[in-house]
Amino acid sequence: MASSNLLEKIGDFLECTICLDNYRRPKVLQCLHTFCEECLFKIAPHGTNKVLCPTCREETNLEQEGVSNLRNNFVFSNLLDLVTSIQKPLDDHPTNVTAAGNHSQYGCTNCESGANAATRCLNCCEFLCLDCTDAHRRIKAIRHHVMRDIEDWLAAGRHIIEADKAEKRSQKTNFCPNHEEEIVVVVYCEACEQSLCEECSQHDHAKSPHRIVPMKDAAERGRQQIKNVLSECKRKLCVFSTAIEATVQIAKDLQRRSDRAQKDLQQTAKEYTLRIQKEQSELMALLHKRREVKEGEMAAHINSLQRAVDVLRGMCSLAETALGDDASAVDVLRSKVKLSGERRVLNQVAIVNVPSDLSALKFERNHHFRFPPDYVLGKISE
Repeated sequence: MASSNLLEKIGDFLECTICLDNYRRPKVLQCLHTFCEECLFKIAPHGTNKVLCPTCREETNLEQEGVSNLRNNFVFSNLLDLVTSIQKPLDDHPTNVTAAGNHSQYGCTNCESGANAATRCLNCCEFLCLDCTDAHRRIKAIRHHVMRDIEDWLAAGRHIIEADKAEKRSQKTNFCPNHEEEIVVVVYCEACEQSLCEECSQHDHAKSPHRIVPMKDAAERGRQQIKNVLSECKRKLCVFSTAIEATVQIAKDLQRRSDRAQKDLQQTAKEYTLRIQKEQSELMALLHKRREVKEGEMAAHINSLQRAVDVLRGMCSLAETALGDDASAVDVLRSKVKLSGERRVLNQVAIVNVPSDLSALKFERNHHFRFPPDYVLGKISE
């Protein structure tokens, strides 16, 4: 059975269903269908906030930049460039510099140096020289881009060419494969699934289990089998397309629910943070108040002791003066009377010991943290 040209098949796959031409700057909608950027502009001009997919009728929300902000389909762009490089001579390519034998060189499309391309960026769809390749890999925002060596990229194209040639050779099915002479086949062996000439049918395929039937009858049954396969493929295609749409919808639901959960989490954390901050302020105020009370008690006690110390220092000074060599008998007796009076006053001053727990002040952490408890962080105790 003759098959269509491989490149034509790929070319059909790369045609926009709106303009029926090869994709130009292909853009991907939320439903995963791809169309030309220019075609999408026609159905969703600037200022439009939504675009309706011409294939599945699903809506895609547009941001302020409109269609231009949609994701690029780099797979289609790279495949288009590859098919174009195969179908056209390299000398006709705008980026081609030389073509010597099987070794072809492309010029760098990223700079104006005219240097030969060393790599192909499959994300940007650009041919890059060695300097641009190094710079491309150093830029953090595009460091993840896939870089293909130019020879590997061309080798992929040559592989398609060889497959295309093999397919063309396989189209010569009107001649018997068992004879060097171009003998036209006239019958078909259903057991071997092979087209045969008259001579082969009468010798190697003449007996059971071989089943020889006319080529026309075999082709008719083959067409019916192909119709069955086609019908099954279309049915499964519908099933898989529906599955893709359902998966896309689930992905949208996942994003929406994730956003909702993130907002709820942030709001809850904010509420708890405010409650903790409020409790912290209250506990800090209580801690400072209790410290001020204790500091007042300590200051009063220190003042009482300081007064006693001042009296004792005065008595010591008076006594030392009375005992001096310059003191007269009258000075001694006067000092004795005065010291006796001060001593009686001093004996009436009682020294009060500082309470052992006057400095006791601490924060007790709440190890059973729950919302809402009587207290959140803990409590101030003495």
